[in-house]
Amino acid sequence: MLLLTATNVTWCLRRTLVYDLAITSGICFSVWGIFFMLISLDNGKRSSPGFFCSGLCSALAVGCRPTMLFVSLPVFVLAYFSLKSDGTARGRVLKTCAFMIPYALVGAPLMKYNYERFDDPFEFGITYQLTTENRALGIPLLGPYGRLLSILSSLFTFPRLDMNFPFIHLQKPELAYNGMILNSDTVLGVFSYPLMAFLFLMPLSGKMMRERSSYLRPFCYSCLAAALGICVTASAFAITNRYLTDYMFLAAVPAVFSLFCVMEHLHQHGLEKTGQAFVLICAASGIAFFAVLSLTGEENWFRLINPLYYDKIRYAFSPWL
Repeated sequence: MLLLTATNVTWCLRRTLVYDLAITSGICFSVWGIFFMLISLDNGKRSSPGFFCSGLCSALAVGCRPTMLFVSLPVFVLAYFSLKSDGTARGRVLKTCAFMIPYALVGAPLMKYNYERFDDPFEFGITYQLTTENRALGIPLLGPYGRLLSILSSLFTFPRLDMNFPFIHLQKPELAYNGMILNSDTVLGVFSYPLMAFLFLMPLSGKMMRERSSYLRPFCYSCLAAALGICVTASAFAITNRYLTDYMFLAAVPAVFSLFCVMEHLHQHGLEKTGQAFVLICAASGIAFFAVLSLTGEENWFRLINPLYYDKIRYAFSPWL
C-alpha cells in the first residue's frame, strides 16, 4: 500500500491517455524484471529461466519508455549477486546469455522502427518533442543551472494547504525557461510524500540492511541511482506528474526499506507505536495526495468534465459552505 500511494501510478491509471499507458506499462515491466531477478537469487543454480524472464521484462520496459533503461541498473546489481553465488563458469555464461538475448530480441526491431521513422536507430522522438509547441527545437538548451532548477522543482515542489476544497492544492513550478521546457500547471514533488523523508536515513538504515542481506543495500542504492538518472534526463524536457511517475517508484522502494529498518529499531527500544504511527502517516498522506490528483489532475480536469458531480463532492466535504 505504501508503494502504491507514493508512486503516482494510480494517477496514470485513472486516465486513458496514450502517454499514461506507456508509463504504466513501463513501470509494470520494470517491476516484473526486478521481481524475476529476485526469484533467481532464491533459486540458485536453477535460475536461468528467471534470468530470461527478467531480461525480457526489462527490455520490454525500455520499449515502453526509453528512460526505463536506467531500471536495468538495479536489475544488474541483483544479477551480479546471483552470478556470484553460482560457482560454475558454465552456469554464469548460461545465465548471462539468458538475460541478454531478450534485450537483442526486443532491441533489434525497436532500432529498426526508429531508423525507418527517424533515420536514426537511436532516435525515439525526444529531439523532435512532437507533443510540445517547440517542434522546431532540437534539444532544449537549459544549461547546468536550468537543469538544476528543473530537478529541484521536480523533487521539492510542495503542495499548499488551505480551507478550500480539496484542501490540498498542487503548486505551479516558477521557472522561466522561455518555452525551452514543458511545465505542467501544477506539480506534486517527490518529497511532498512523507515516505520519501526516510531516504535521508539511508546511511543509517543501510547498516541494518547489510546485516539482513548482502545485496539489499546495494540494490536500494542502485534504485536511487536509477531514479536520479531518470530524473536528470526527464527534467531536461518537462516537469509534470507524468514524468515524475517514471522514477518515483524507484525512490519509494528504498524509502520503504528504510522505514522498515526504522520500525525495527524502534521495536527494539519498545517504541512500536511510534513506528506504526510513521506507517500510518505515510499511508494516509499518500492516499490524500492521490485523492487530490484524481480530483484536480492537470488544469482541474475533473471540474471541467463533470462540474455537477465535482460540486456535490465539494459541498459534501465542505460543511461550512
